Amino acid sequence: MEKQSPNDIQTALSNHISLPPNQQSCASSALSKRERDYLLLSILVRVQHLQLDQALTLIETLAAMGDDAPDLYFTRAIVNYQLGRFGLALDDLQTLDQLKPPDMMSSAEDEERSRTRSFMKARCHFALHGELDEEGQASLDFYLRRQKTAV
Repeated sequence: MEKQSPNDIQTALSNHISLPPNQQSCASSALSKRERDYLLLSILVRVQHLQLDQALTLIETLAAMGDDAPDLYFTRAIVNYQLGRFGLALDDLQTLDQLKPPDMMSSAEDEERSRTRSFMKARCHFALHGELDEEGQASLDFYLRRQKTAV
């Protein structure tokens, strides 16, 4: 897939979102919560249908518009992981660890995301180095410690 510039992406995105003309190139604050949620849902649907390049285009659009929320980094990490771009996925996961450390998560959904992040980090380290380095082993240990016990 040919890499699109942020302007091309914003133009394509503006065809799907009704932004006032003077706000089409502004940061994500130009998007209402409902519009942003719709985009995230659109990304999820594309990921579920394995349309990963389209999902990544939407993710990069949100990022180009200034969105730097943790869920965007998590989503981009998942898509890059699925595309086999382990270095990029690992970069997003490390940024996510700084924005929202796994130990600070409290809800059941956050716990599941934390386990997923740890597993992906361990796999990324293994894919990049051919073995688990110290950080990869720590991620795997964290994942295994948080494993749900069967009843």
